[in-house]
Amino acid sequence: MGQQIGVLAAALSSLGIVAAGTWLAGRSRGPAERDERDKAIARRSSAIAYNVLMTGMIFVGVVMPFSNGGWSIVHAALLAIAIAEIVHHGMIVVSYRRGWHG
Repeated sequence: MGQQIGVLAAALSSLGIVAAGTWLAGRSRGPAERDERDKAIARRSSAIAYNVLMTGMIFVGVVMPFSNGGWSIVHAALLAIAIAEIVHHGMIVVSYRRGWHG
């Protein structure tokens, strides 16, 4: 029991150190200016990710209650959120890589 508490304390203290370092690094630089290309890329990737998320949530909320229940629905909803985030960030990377043609 004592060893587990020590491991937990070490993990939480290292997490606190990383969080404090991240906060200090972000505070010293300040926010970067976004131009119209950055805003358009963010808008486009958010729109595509929103459609992916809504498709997943409609499937989870309309189709799945008739065939599955309980934790399967919760897990599918979390999966839809994760897929939408992956699509969002992936579209940002692809848009910067290919260039913005908006």
